[in-house]
Amino acid sequence: MAQSEETYREQLEALACLCLIVKDDSRYKYFSPLFRDFVRRQKAEDLLQAGPFVLSMTHQRALLREEPLPLSARQFALLSYFMERQGQVVSNEELDREVISTLPEEQQEYEYLGDERLKSAIKGLRKALGDEADCIVNKRGVGYMLQI
Repeated sequence: MAQSEETYREQLEALACLCLIVKDDSRYKYFSPLFRDFVRRQKAEDLLQAGPFVLSMTHQRALLREEPLPLSARQFALLSYFMERQGQVVSNEELDREVISTLPEEQQEYEYLGDERLKSAIKGLRKALGDEADCIVNKRGVGYMLQI
């Protein structure tokens, strides 16, 4: 077991000893919905939280309702950009310039190539979000926004 995985398990056990989380089968959960909501409202360095989503920026991990959400690097970058600007419409060109073109596979001199690359990325993100896909809202002719 890797050192970070061992440390993670030790931290979970410490929280369980403090009765802040409880073991449910092979998983841990908050001891109450009220406490979960309280924890989710706290500002934490490295974490982005919006609605049912929690992103760890350092570890590039995403959770949806406390369950792992497997996202590609592009999907993670898009969701985090939306979460940082929750409720704000972001133009297609801004999303393409600030998110899509900054990914390693797109490293070249920036040139806006139209909306197709972005539409494809948004479609992939929505597919990954499953039942929560409708939180990514298209404002026709303007851009997209995260609406929770």
